[in-house]
Amino acid sequence: MDIEVELMNRGQLIELIIICSIIITILSLSGCIENGNDNDNNDQDLEEDWREWPIIKSDAGYEQSHSDENSEEIIIVNITEEYVTSLTVELTWEDEPPVSQYYENQPDTFKLRVSTSWEEDIKSNMTNNSIGEAGYINLTINVSEDDIVTSAMVGEWAINIQCVDCGDQERSIGPIGFTTMQDDSNAWELTYYYEFHRSN
Repeated sequence: MDIEVELMNRGQLIELIIICSIIITILSLSGCIENGNDNDNNDQDLEEDWREWPIIKSDAGYEQSHSDENSEEIIIVNITEEYVTSLTVELTWEDEPPVSQYYENQPDTFKLRVSTSWEEDIKSNMTNNSIGEAGYINLTINVSEDDIVTSAMVGEWAINIQCVDCGDQERSIGPIGFTTMQDDSNAWELTYYYEFHRSN
């Protein structure tokens, strides 16, 4: 009789251990699922939150130089902020005045090329100033939401200023044609800035 009771107690103990193990396993799996859901929710909250952050404009960079005709000059910009939405580059130049009232200074022609941090070249059109007026090129690069989230804008950008033609000074000589004075260089100014989301 005592042996039967002992066997029954052992059997009940084994059943209890099995039941407890099952309960522990179920609770552990539930905890993992909840943690996974929490992580997914956190990632989703972060992805949604950055769109609500205010957009900040970086300090403007500034360069000025003097380029020869058919030459290029490269300016390196290092972007360190995350959640960047755009980069804007502006180039201005002003032609020299005519050497005398008898001459007319022909327009200068410039072009911008920007090499992105992901090694893509983005170019402006070739642009010339009107006679007697300043020239201006604006090149704005907007970023997709996927690139914003992955911080694709972070890194070095190369701004290439191309001086294509400096426009000689010309003087008409009646019906027989005109004479020229060579103009083979011109000064320019460059400003650039980027905009990005920053958390409060």
